[in-house]
Amino acid sequence: MVAGWDHLLPEWFTRLHAKYKTPVDSIFFLGGITIATSVVVLAGVGDQEAFELLQIWGSTFYGLAYLALFTIPLLARKERGIHHGLWLRFAVAYGFLVTLLFVLLSIFPIISVKSESAYAIKTAAVLIGTNSLGLLLYRLGSRGRCPSNAA
Repeated sequence: MVAGWDHLLPEWFTRLHAKYKTPVDSIFFLGGITIATSVVVLAGVGDQEAFELLQIWGSTFYGLAYLALFTIPLLARKERGIHHGLWLRFAVAYGFLVTLLFVLLSIFPIISVKSESAYAIKTAAVLIGTNSLGLLLYRLGSRGRCPSNAA
């Protein structure tokens, strides 16, 4: 809902219920995603594998967010007045590489699973699919905005 208020998602996410003033559309969207994820994760796996999948997906989403944060000091342009010392660039590069390694290794199970390939495919599909959906929603939300308002 807040991302909709910031015009990063379509306006549909910002609508509040007339009587209760709650973001009903956002709640239904999140509930639908949660149910779909729960059904997908349970398909053909045991309890421990399902729990592991949910844990690794959540951790990897955080890892992807940290990768984006680590790139800011690495790619910041000096023309904008952002100057970082060599020590900070080294630390950020190290953090980026360790986090990238975690994200890449997240598709491999750390517990005994029925099918390692199914585990890897599910994990990769969820990570790529949800980020693709997020990009699509972002593009839909930013459609029609002036480039000058994007900052």
